[in-house]
Amino acid sequence: MGIEHFSFRRGLVALIFSFCSFVLLPTQVNAGFSLGDASHYAVLYEGAGAHNLQINSSPVSGSTILGDIGLGNLSNGFPTAQFNNPAVINGNINFSSNISISANAVINGTTNAMLPA
Repeated sequence: MGIEHFSFRRGLVALIFSFCSFVLLPTQVNAGFSLGDASHYAVLYEGAGAHNLQINSSPVSGSTILGDIGLGNLSNGFPTAQFNNPAVINGNINFSSNISISANAVINGTTNAMLPA
């Protein structure tokens, strides 16, 4: 008789747990957000002075960036982009100030200056 009573109790607990899970938990969870105009950028950088965006790649395989690169300036200077070795950039490079690039890379896109940040 004790085994049947234990099985009934365990079944009742499982039924109550299932009911509470169904009633109390939401059916859909949305944790996403929208990046807006920044969604097509692969790299976003803000810096100036002695700081620069530096992308290094292996001389054997190189690296590929698929998307635009955006460089914003701080209040005390202009950002610089430095691409070393055979990096391949498939996108535009957009500066919010003057263009400052030292590159040994293949850039398949345009380089734009004075874009609003």
